[in-house]
Amino acid sequence: MANNFEGHIDHSGNGSIFGWARMVEEPKTRLHVKLSLSNGWTKTILANDLREDLAKAGIGDGRYGFHTKVPYRIASRGEIKVSCQTIEGDFKLEKSGRRLELEYPISLVAGDITNNCNLRCPFCVTDYALVKGMKSMSDDVFSKAAKLLPLVPDGMFWLSCMHEASVHPNLMGLIESVPPSLRKKISFTTNLCKKMDDEMLKALASSNIHSIRISIDSMDPERFAALRKGGRLETFLDNLSRLSSFMIQNEEAPKIRYISMVFENNVHEMPALIQKCKDILPAGVHEIRFIFYQPHIAKWGQKNLLSSKKWNAMKDRIQTSLGMDHVEFFDPLPDTHKSFEQAKDADTYRPSPAVFGGTCSPTNYRIADPITNQAVIPDEPLSFRLRWDGLISHEKIPENDFLHYVQNLSPEYFIKLREASQIGRHSDWQREPLEMPRT
Repeated sequence: MANNFEGHIDHSGNGSIFGWARMVEEPKTRLHVKLSLSNGWTKTILANDLREDLAKAGIGDGRYGFHTKVPYRIASRGEIKVSCQTIEGDFKLEKSGRRLELEYPISLVAGDITNNCNLRCPFCVTDYALVKGMKSMSDDVFSKAAKLLPLVPDGMFWLSCMHEASVHPNLMGLIESVPPSLRKKISFTTNLCKKMDDEMLKALASSNIHSIRISIDSMDPERFAALRKGGRLETFLDNLSRLSSFMIQNEEAPKIRYISMVFENNVHEMPALIQKCKDILPAGVHEIRFIFYQPHIAKWGQKNLLSSKKWNAMKDRIQTSLGMDHVEFFDPLPDTHKSFEQAKDADTYRPSPAVFGGTCSPTNYRIADPITNQAVIPDEPLSFRLRWDGLISHEKIPENDFLHYVQNLSPEYFIKLREASQIGRHSDWQREPLEMPRT
């Protein structure tokens, strides 16, 4: 009977189990597969048609595929092995007994090593109305935050999220303080509008960090100056051209990713802008983004917002003229047009001196610890915002449930935080008693 079955576990990394199983002589029959972890947890899953999901993962055609995630708190203790067998016929799938690799406990540290920016773009989601002066992350705070690098995937420890990294007086010093083996974890976004000397650009090109995201919205000098207020196209292109020449000389140079915001006054530029960037310094991806709504930019957005019709026409034009091999579109969120039209919350909006934490500082903030106060922790990789001064918040947990100072936390704390996440009432995983050793 077993000869009538075939299948194996394809992949058991990043907290996921992928595989396939089928009956050779009855291809229309879908098999139920029992997944068993060596620590006593089991789950039964149908090997159904998962072609689209598995194709995205690069695993087979998925016609008889199955896929499941293992909750972190189930798989985090000790070495866990995975075995699978069909319910029908008790056929043990090939490669049963392979090790389950844990996913990274932190999916993203969206950090900022400064509190300010050299530009004042009118569409920026950060409101700088109450931000005074330039403050920079110290070496001590960075060294403590850098201990989280092994806990995140490559490219997911950001040196900039809401502000500009290049204005930090010791950007390269911070990067070079990280062991070379961990620098692939690092990436950052820059407007590339600060004049950089050759030494700085050479250091970036040979830094071995994962990637640099470069913002550029126009190749017209006047329009560039209006959209990137405080910046000059001449400086941007000079920096970009010299960076390109240094990167060509280095096989380990960071990946490049462009980001372009599209409005009524620059939409016609997009095909040519994408091509120009590609000619100067080729990128793996060029993102074309729609504006995000925030109350403080409501009035500007009302005058410059692109209609859905023009947005879609632009996408068609780019696809026809340039193809889609390295272009990604970030469509408007469902309520974006309506929010701008209504100027949502603009009347009651009040600026804050910081993106999170308000007037708090590491010396006066109130610790909010979800492990202590039993707040709900999502059963998914943790995602954090990190401020220049070391305050850290969670993107999906309210600040009154999670607010900490990174100097007071160890990497082990974040493992414990992940292990405390909710498995969920409706989880299909069940705990079975471990088999007692024979005497």
